[in-house]
Order: sequence, then C-alpha cells, then structure tokens
Amino acid sequence: MDWYGSIEMDEERLTAEMAFIDSTSAVIKIQRRLPDFLQSVKLKYVKLGYGYSCNPTMMLVFALILIFSNATLVQRTDIKWGMILELWTNQALRLEH
Repeated sequence: MDWYGSIEMDEERLTAEMAFIDSTSAVIKIQRRLPDFLQSVKLKYVKLGYGYSCNPTMMLVFALILIFSNATLVQRTDIKWGMILELWTNQALRLEH
C-alpha cells in the first residue's frame, strides 16, 4: 500500500514529497519552488503605474513626440518623403546627390 506525504518548508521554498513503496523502502523527492511573485509585488503600485502610463493624455503626448521627432529627423537628414515611401515598399534606399 502506497502512502504519499508532502512537507512544505516556506522559508527555504522547498517542497519534500515522500512515497512509501512497501514496508522497507521509501522515496523522498525534494524540489525548489519558484518565489511567490504575487506576495512580493504590491499590486496597488502596479495598478497605479499602469494608470499613469496608459491614460489618454500620455498616449497623446507620446504620439505628438513621435510625430515631431520623425519630422525633425526628416528635416535634419534631408530625406524626402518619396525616399521614405520607397524604403517602406522596397526595403532598399538609393542615395543620390
């Protein structure tokens, strides 16, 4: 008759499992568990950070920064919009002076 037992050691994050095969032999298996991340991170701070980063105002600011940085890059490097379209469609760019 098999009997299974389990002992959990919380501080070391170890789990010990023991199985008795018969009256003279037993098998003991010890495994290390992963840390409990739900207990280590305060979820209210995760929710607060998500609220700050994913609100409509921040999305608008990000879109404006992206548009202005691309326009500045095009203006500074003297790339024409036709060249960007060619790069997008052909994935190759011919540089001409």
